[in-house]
Amino acid sequence: MSRIATLVPVNEELKNKFLATLKKNFGFTDADMFINMVNSKVFDMKNSIVKDTYDELFNSYKNINQINNRIVIDSNTELAVKNSIKLLMDWEILIKLKRLATFLVDEEYNPDTKIVFNEDSNGKPLIEVINAENKAELTSHWASEKIVKNHSEFANNIFTSHFVRDYEDNSCYFLIEDLIDIDDSFLIEIEKMLLKNSFADKKDKAQPQNQNQQNQNKPQ
Repeated sequence: MSRIATLVPVNEELKNKFLATLKKNFGFTDADMFINMVNSKVFDMKNSIVKDTYDELFNSYKNINQINNRIVIDSNTELAVKNSIKLLMDWEILIKLKRLATFLVDEEYNPDTKIVFNEDSNGKPLIEVINAENKAELTSHWASEKIVKNHSEFANNIFTSHFVRDYEDNSCYFLIEDLIDIDDSFLIEIEKMLLKNSFADKKDKAQPQNQNQQNQNKPQ
């Protein structure tokens, strides 16, 4: 198995655009060659064309990193870890919404109750209730906590985007009934799998072998 990391483009359009830039500016279409030349200090990095191409490289590939002024290509495993952390953080937002929905159900709110986020809530949910005049109003809830920095994040989250709906005045909302039955149990299996693939079991297996070696080295 090769230990050499390969470039992973953000998408084909950005990749092809970058390769076209290489062709135009340097006469070749090999991104790895450009990286090697940068790392070998062939280019003057103060040159605007080189600098713009360098910036475009980082915008075109997912697994580009920089260590001590050298371009480094992250391995598929490193990229998977970064992507997984991002996905889990997105899931955490959905789980917090589900927790609030669960509290509301326990307190006998209707399933079609709206959990609202607006410009004034600063990332904290508000609950739409019907007041004595039979009009909708937004109130805070004891279990409300800051879930996002800005409610616009929900549309860019691949999990919450399935459930978020437009509310009035550039606001958004979720329905209790959409959140309460979300199956997040697979996350427990992910945790188990990560722990299972830790090195604790290998350490335990190595101990008896080390002990046997020590016993063999003891004078008779």
